[in-house]
Amino acid sequence: MGSFALETLEVRQFLSASPLAAVDDGSSGDVQPIFVISDPGPSSHGLHLTEYKNKTFTAKLGTFHLKVIDLALSAKVDWGDGTHSAGVIEGSYATGDWYVEGTHKYAHSGTYDVKVHILTKLIGSPNGPSGEALHFDSQIKVKTLKPTEGGRELTETAGKKFNTKLGEVNLKTIDLVFNAVINWGDGTHSDGKLVGSYATGEYYVYGKHTYAHTGTYKVDVKVFGHPAGSNIHPTDPIAKFTSVIHVKSA
Repeated sequence: MGSFALETLEVRQFLSASPLAAVDDGSSGDVQPIFVISDPGPSSHGLHLTEYKNKTFTAKLGTFHLKVIDLALSAKVDWGDGTHSAGVIEGSYATGDWYVEGTHKYAHSGTYDVKVHILTKLIGSPNGPSGEALHFDSQIKVKTLKPTEGGRELTETAGKKFNTKLGEVNLKTIDLVFNAVINWGDGTHSDGKLVGSYATGEYYVYGKHTYAHTGTYKVDVKVFGHPAGSNIHPTDPIAKFTSVIHVKSA
């Protein structure tokens, strides 16, 4: 192998020296190997994350260590889908340990390489950032949000209160009292209403809510059971499911 090929191997970091396939490039009788290039993935300070399509999220994107005393820090996030936004840096000048949070919404499913740039400027300076101190890479896998078993996929309208059947559970018991708690996916919770039969063990969970903004929301429903007349409040649900609510504009 010539010097050019050796240099290419060093820079591009092939997964293997073994070809997966071979082609004739037409220039000679030689057969040229095709190699697979490794997926870079997150760097040492980045993270592997999973989020959902069409759902706004705020996530910790990674950490870094930078000990400074006279510089203000800021973060710029390249989300890998052609968009950029500012990140939020949290941490301590005393220790030099920081982490970066970002808020975003992906329109399509897939795997995105996210680049986080840490910028600096002199504290008190009216000018913008003067340079990049460091950067790191994270990777976000974006999935299509789907209901789990028992859950439903629903459509509601922003700003309009609704009362709807969120899903169903099967609970065959005679000595427990049930209650349901709903996480609406917008930072709020409420109690759900169970309607069903002890005889069959089949119950539906209803919930009332109003979404302030459009979007797709992951709604987690947990059902708890406690002995009748007791003051016990279990922390582990006896049943749960996830529904998906698409909220459209009025």
